[in-house]
Formats: sequence, structure tokens, C-alpha cells
Amino acid sequence: MANFPASLLILNGKSADNQPLREAITLLRDEGIQIHVRVTWEKGDAQRYVDEARRLGVETVIAGGGDGTINEVSTALIQIRDGVAPALGLLPLGTANDFATSAGIPEALDKALKLAIAGNAMEIDMARVNDKTCLSIWRRAVLAVLSIWRRAVLAPALPLKRRKNSRPRWAASPILSTV
Repeated sequence: MANFPASLLILNGKSADNQPLREAITLLRDEGIQIHVRVTWEKGDAQRYVDEARRLGVETVIAGGGDGTINEVSTALIQIRDGVAPALGLLPLGTANDFATSAGIPEALDKALKLAIAGNAMEIDMARVNDKTCLSIWRRAVLAVLSIWRRAVLAPALPLKRRKNSRPRWAASPILSTV
């Protein structure tokens, strides 16, 4: 694997003391892989580290954490307008890892890291809702938008008594089945 370009791992602070991860990174470095590691502690760290990754000239930025970390790193990458953005690699370290699971990322740290560094890049869809970029779990974004839409558009048209006693029923909405 020594012929692969450098990568930068943006690691969620909760995973900083993950001993198996440290061992996997050490093994990759022993194989000649150049991997920079940065740990996030506060909002905005991912953006700063993506900027640093560009200055370092890395080809892959790896988001190490859960869906929130992946979303923050991918949002920083998609905002790059000048030049070519580094590829996004995923290292699932969250609780549910919904996006990584649906993308077929292995749970084993060493395999996920190797895939992030040496795997083939593929395009993924991202959505923008109210100036917020969404990558992970698109269904949540769609359901939230539908819920807000139903309250803002449909609820005022319903008689007051019906609105007061109604429970949200958007999951059975014909709109949802067409998405």
C-alpha cells in the first residue's frame, strides 16, 4: 500500500483514545502510508482541518466518527469552490453509523481505513435544505421537511377541531410514497 497518496483523518474527539484505531493507524504508517490525524473538539474544527488538508495536498480526507462527523466533514468538503476537493473517506466510529452501513463500509477499523485510503472513489448524493447540507440519512431530512410542510401548508386548511385532535400521519402520506 506504500504507493498511495497521503490522507488526513478528521477524528471525532470521543474516539481519540480508541486503542484499536491507534494500532490500525500505526500499522498503516509502518506500511509506508502517510496519514495525518486531527481531532475535533468544537464546532468549526472540521472546516479548519479540511482547509489544512488542502494545504498539505492530501487526496483523501477521512471522517472518523458517526453520522454527525461525516456530515460536518462532507459539508466542509462540498463548500470548496476553487480547485479540486479531496475525496471523502469514511471510518465508522459512531453509535449507529447509518450512512456508513448503507454505503457498505466495513465495521472493522483496519479494513475501513484501508478502503478509505485505497478504495475507488464514487459519487454520492447530497441535499441542501435551508442552506444546510445533508449527506447522512436522507430519509430524516425528507420526513422533517414533510412534517414541517404539513404543519405549515395543510394544517391551516383543516378545521380547527380536526387540527387540535390530529396526530401526525405524514408517514402514510401520498407525497412520501412519490419521493
